[in-house]
Amino acid sequence: MRAEKLWDRMAGKWDKPGVTLGENDIRLVEKTRKYITAGSTVLDYGCATGSIAFELARTAKKVYALDISSKMIEKAAAKALVNKTENITFINGSIFNEGLKEGSFDVITAFSILHLVDDAPQVFSRIYRFLKPGGGLYLLDAVHGA
Repeated sequence: MRAEKLWDRMAGKWDKPGVTLGENDIRLVEKTRKYITAGSTVLDYGCATGSIAFELARTAKKVYALDISSKMIEKAAAKALVNKTENITFINGSIFNEGLKEGSFDVITAFSILHLVDDAPQVFSRIYRFLKPGGGLYLLDAVHGA
């Protein structure tokens, strides 16, 4: 609950006008997009205001964008309305959300989120159950103390 409140407060400072994805984020999206087809269903875990989800939605059939911050999800949903993006569903909740179905995603992205979770093995187990057979997890995260 504390984490949600922290990210809710940060949502007001996220996506400042004129700020777009950085060069590294664009490269990450391009590398990930190689594994997404027009028929892919994608889960963007830790989507914040959806900047990467919007990019992935250009290729995927459907993107589910998940974040614990209701304020981040509100901002993302507002951007979807403005941009008339209809193939993204924004979900407020955690990776343990009961509404997510096992075996339903071709691709799961987790960018800069895993260093924030309390129990990484439990999160990875959950992610694995959400992937379709042959599906892929694409992640990038910080390494501390290496």
